[in-house]
Amino acid sequence: MKPKGRIKLFMNRIIITAIGVDRPGLVNKITSIINQNNGNIENSKMIKIENQFAIIMDFSTTVSIDNIKKKLELINDLEIYYKYIKQTKNIEKPISKYLIKGSDDQGIVETISNYFKNQNLNIIEIDTFIESAPITGSPLFNLKVTVEKNSAINLEKVNKDLLEICKQLNLTLS
Repeated sequence: MKPKGRIKLFMNRIIITAIGVDRPGLVNKITSIINQNNGNIENSKMIKIENQFAIIMDFSTTVSIDNIKKKLELINDLEIYYKYIKQTKNIEKPISKYLIKGSDDQGIVETISNYFKNQNLNIIEIDTFIESAPITGSPLFNLKVTVEKNSAINLEKVNKDLLEICKQLNLTLS
C-alpha cells in the first residue's frame, strides 16, 4: 500500500570546479551531462585562460549525482572537484558594485580586498581582466568587485575611502 499525500523530494546541491584543455564543445558536453541527468544549473562562471578552460558551477538535482560524476569523469583532459553544499535560506542582502581601472600594477587586488576586510564587508565576487586602453592601446587593468552591504557601514565613507585609495594608486573608480 502506497502512502497517501505528496512524496517529498530531497534536493542535492553540488558545486563543481573543473579545469582542462580548452576545445570547442566542452561547455556543451558538461552542461548536457548535467541536464540529461536531471540536474539544474543555478550559478556558473566559465573562462578560457591561455589554452585552459576553467569552470565553477553549482547545480541541484533530486537524484544521486553518481551517474553525473561517472560521465563527467570520462571527459578527456578535465580535472573535476565536487563539493556538496547544504541548502540555506537565501536571504538577499543589498550589494554594492565597484569598477576600478588603471595601469596594471602588482598588489591592486590585495589592497582593495584588504580594505573591504578591514571594513567587515564580504566580497561576493571579483572579476579582473586586462584590456587595451582606448587611445594608446597599452594594457589597462580592470577590477570589478561586488560586496554585500553591511547595515552598520557608512556607504558614503566607503566610497570616499575607495576614491582615496584609487587616487593613491593612480586608478579610477566608478
